[in-house]
Amino acid sequence: VISHDGLTVYKSTGATTWEAGRATAGLSSGKWYWEVKHNSGEPWVSIGASTAIASLGAYTGSQASSWGYIGGHGNVRENGNTLFIGETYGPGDVIMIAIDVDAGKLWFGKNGVWQSNGDPANNVNPSVSTLPQEAIFPAFSTGRTNTSVTAHFKSEDLIYAAPNGFAAGIAGP
Repeated sequence: VISHDGLTVYKSTGATTWEAGRATAGLSSGKWYWEVKHNSGEPWVSIGASTAIASLGAYTGSQASSWGYIGGHGNVRENGNTLFIGETYGPGDVIMIAIDVDAGKLWFGKNGVWQSNGDPANNVNPSVSTLPQEAIFPAFSTGRTNTSVTAHFKSEDLIYAAPNGFAAGIAGP
């Protein structure tokens, strides 16, 4: 179920198989920052980004065209391979995403702290450094029922400050 504003997704029923969703507009250039809050449910949520060709029937991070930070074990994955292991997360946590589309880099953070000693403002320790030079879309997936997440795409909805040099949010006011 997608909320009326299109920012909150709630998986209430269905099989415990991974299902994904992504934003309707991609980021083709620049430096951007957004957040996703894990509202409820089990920690088996994958928050990240994908290209337009990524399947919505698989978890974010399971394909070469998607990158996901998975709450249940803290892994950041691409093409099903673990790139690094960060902190686990669950309901109440806010996942931070910073992307430099031009440089092909992506950082993940949790509750105000960048994972793996990352620092997007200073271009240090990206979670992913191999993004293709094509439009990248905010994306997420869940494999469990009774799970809800909310995207914070507008600058006024952000809980944490965007890194210096990154646009605060990906949508206008």
